[in-house]
Amino acid sequence: MADGKPSTEMEQQQGLSEKAEQTYERKVEKYKDRRSVKVKLSKLSKLSNLTSVSSLYLKQKTKVEEARVKLKYAKEEAELLKEKAALEARMSILDKERQYEECTQGLNALNECIDLASSEEEEEPDENELTDTRESRVKQYVEEQNQKSRSCSSPLETQEPAYDSDHYGTRVTPLNMLNAESPPFIPRQGNMCEEFSKFMVKKDMLLKRIHEFDDRPEFFGSWKTTFVSVVKELNLSSAEEVDLLIQYLGPESKKSAMSIRSANYSDSSRARDRIWQRLNERYARPELVESSIKQKLMSFPKIASKEVKKLYELVDIVVEIDSLKKDEQYCSLFASYDSSAGVNLIVNKLPYQLQEKWTNEASRYKEQHNLAFPPFHIFSQFLEKMARVKNDPSFAYEDTRPCKLKPQTSSHSVFVKKVDVPVSNSVSETKTSAVTICPLHKTNHSLNKCNQFREKSLQERLNFLRSRGLCFKCCGQRSHLAQDCRSTVMCSVCRATNHPTALHIDKPTNSDQDCNKNYLAKTTTEEVTSACSMVCGRTGASKSCAKTVLVKVYPRECPEKAVLTYAIVDEQSNRSLARSAFFDLFAISGPEIPYSLSSCNGNTTEFGRRCSDFTIESFDSGCKMDLPMLIECDQIPNIRDEIPSPLVAKQFSHLKDIAKFIPPIQ
Repeated sequence: MADGKPSTEMEQQQGLSEKAEQTYERKVEKYKDRRSVKVKLSKLSKLSNLTSVSSLYLKQKTKVEEARVKLKYAKEEAELLKEKAALEARMSILDKERQYEECTQGLNALNECIDLASSEEEEEPDENELTDTRESRVKQYVEEQNQKSRSCSSPLETQEPAYDSDHYGTRVTPLNMLNAESPPFIPRQGNMCEEFSKFMVKKDMLLKRIHEFDDRPEFFGSWKTTFVSVVKELNLSSAEEVDLLIQYLGPESKKSAMSIRSANYSDSSRARDRIWQRLNERYARPELVESSIKQKLMSFPKIASKEVKKLYELVDIVVEIDSLKKDEQYCSLFASYDSSAGVNLIVNKLPYQLQEKWTNEASRYKEQHNLAFPPFHIFSQFLEKMARVKNDPSFAYEDTRPCKLKPQTSSHSVFVKKVDVPVSNSVSETKTSAVTICPLHKTNHSLNKCNQFREKSLQERLNFLRSRGLCFKCCGQRSHLAQDCRSTVMCSVCRATNHPTALHIDKPTNSDQDCNKNYLAKTTTEEVTSACSMVCGRTGASKSCAKTVLVKVYPRECPEKAVLTYAIVDEQSNRSLARSAFFDLFAISGPEIPYSLSSCNGNTTEFGRRCSDFTIESFDSGCKMDLPMLIECDQIPNIRDEIPSPLVAKQFSHLKDIAKFIPPIQ
């Protein structure tokens, strides 16, 4: 036990010594760490000090450079200011010298005037001598100036004489030379602004005098005169005149002018001459002017007794004819108006009262002057007087009597009862307004074109028309009764004329047949027609057969040129009409003369050719006759369903006897 204690104590002491060594070592390491941190911090502080010093150095160096540059430019600016001051001083000296020279010259001029005045008092010189002296001085001065300009010009420059291109041989002075022979300058008296304003106003007025040409020969002469005078006053070149021509020409004449200008673009003078040549050929020929005025006279309507304002329109045409008669190139063409044949064409346009007055006036003139008929200028004066009297407001009386309007008739009117427009699927059967609205769908189509309406039964369609108050005959948009309806209807499906398309029955049932009978009873009992005949087929559909016959037509002297055609016999027509194909077939040419066509569609003005000397012959050559004058008209009905045939006639007992006389449809 005693041996064990010292060992433990030794061990304890050794342990304590080791702990002390370890503690010491840790303290030494901490000291070293602190020492290294202080060294590093000292280095960082030194570096920061060096950085601040370098920045201060750079700033100071920059300031030095800036000061050096400013000093450099300040020296240059000072030099320039010195030069400027020297120049200003020199300019001031020159100004004073100039004033001195001016005063000296003024004084010399006054001395010369005093000397001249004193010499004039002693002896008055001749005016011619003064003029010669002035001209000689001017020439001398001009020659001196020209010599100076020649000496200043480059030795390579040559003063060649120039000549005016418009006036060959006329010498023109070069731009840098003076002309001693030019007239003296005399300033114009007046206000330049006022004269310039007058010039601009005149220019605008000149251009407004020209109006656009309407391609009518009777107005070409006056238009050409105005255009030429304006071009002359404006003094335009040929190219400018061509451009102005194209601007004021009509649609047809402008096309020709533009084509000519394109073909002669390199020579505007030639283009201008050819354009005028073309215009004169197309619009300035006397025959064209006479035909145009005659056409205008023929198309003028007859004047009623109350249409007194139209008298002035007729007077304008008459005055135009009278003026053209006085021209040599038109006098022979309008010579017919000095006879009754020409004047009566105009008298027919007048009311009855004025016709009687002209008859008395013309008879009195014939007796007094022993002439066959009064000259045309007498009729022109009479018509002007009547127009002035009838339009005088002092004699405008109010007619309190009830007047009955009568249809106006004309000697050139053509009345045709059978002329109508065939109804097709795309044309409405009735005359409705410009915008047709379906009462079922409220869309832009009529009941006759409504497929959904036709799919309903007949009873439903009739009930719909009855509820809306629409007509059972035409199914039109306007509300009226069938007994008051004056429309001509035709079904576009079966071509029947006893019902409209909206009430057509494809496969009638028993109820539809009963409704159809009631409908026909309501719509046909009150209807009065003037159809030529009604041939009813076995299918229930009707067929309207007009008086259409197969005939032969040929020129009166050439029976070998006979052609087969269908002709319609219409007792209500006062003229014989033929389609354009007839005129083309026989190569008939001529002017298209206007006429008034009166039919179930109203009164219209048509234009057509005319021919005569034709013969019409029956199909069996049993009868023939000469036709009157034929007038071209394309509104003749061309419905093959109205041509009678033997097959239809044989279906009826009362027509079987004449079936053999009816030729088959060609």
